[in-house]
Amino acid sequence: AKSSGKHIIVYATSQTCYFCKKMEKEVLSLDSVQKTMNEDYIFLKVDVDFVSLPFGLKKYFKGMTPTFFILTSAGELLNTYPGSWVKDDYLKILEENL
Repeated sequence: AKSSGKHIIVYATSQTCYFCKKMEKEVLSLDSVQKTMNEDYIFLKVDVDFVSLPFGLKKYFKGMTPTFFILTSAGELLNTYPGSWVKDDYLKILEENL
């Protein structure tokens, strides 16, 4: 992240999370969303049932999946977005954190 200058998105998910699956199918898999994320972010998907959150994010995690953490390239937390989002709202989240 540091060498590319990109921000980091940590996506906290769970295998049993209905809204995670819905968002992955309806938003995260879309070409336009993928393009925007790949240009400006490094995307980390973390299944919280099996792996602990990186960057000390556990203290900010309220146990709700999905939750999106936006961090600087140095790993400093900028914003936390719990919940599932529609495409336009998710793209606004990406835009406002650049």
